[in-house]
Amino acid sequence: ILHLSPSKVFVAGAEVAATNPVQEVTNFRIRTQVVRTYSTLPFFPQPEFIVQGMETSIEITDLHPATEYNITVEAMCAQVVCGNASLHASTEVGIPSPTPPQPRVIRTTDSAMTIEIPPMRNDNGPLTKVLVIVERVDASLSQPFETELLGSWQKAQDDGLPYYITAQLDYNGPDDNRTRQF
Repeated sequence: ILHLSPSKVFVAGAEVAATNPVQEVTNFRIRTQVVRTYSTLPFFPQPEFIVQGMETSIEITDLHPATEYNITVEAMCAQVVCGNASLHASTEVGIPSPTPPQPRVIRTTDSAMTIEIPPMRNDNGPLTKVLVIVERVDASLSQPFETELLGSWQKAQDDGLPYYITAQLDYNGPDDNRTRQF
């Protein structure tokens, strides 16, 4: 954003002495460009935004989660670019998408179960850990699943919850995102 005064021009926070007469900023043109993303989805060209010169802030919506952008702001003075600034910025990691596939039961015994966890994809950010959650299904016990209450088996016993985290698997190496058995 450009701030103008009669004798000086302020460009993106840096003060510069004006050698030419100060021009009035009529509009700002804002563009976004994807630099890096975790998504495998196709990106459509982001529209450019034109806002009036009196605006001091704008919220850019419809950006993809966990994506690095180059954002460029150009000041327009009488339809001519009279200043610009750019920055690299990243959006926050979003809710995993697509939803992870259900594991497949390989074997069961009286005291154990072996499952197969297929490879996963997250278009809304990095995949670093996968939690394996056990939920006891009992028709007489009905309690909604709340992620903030997740904990160990002992915590579930103490709190009377029918679900708990039985494993936390690392998914931060290149060989981790493969079919796994647990």
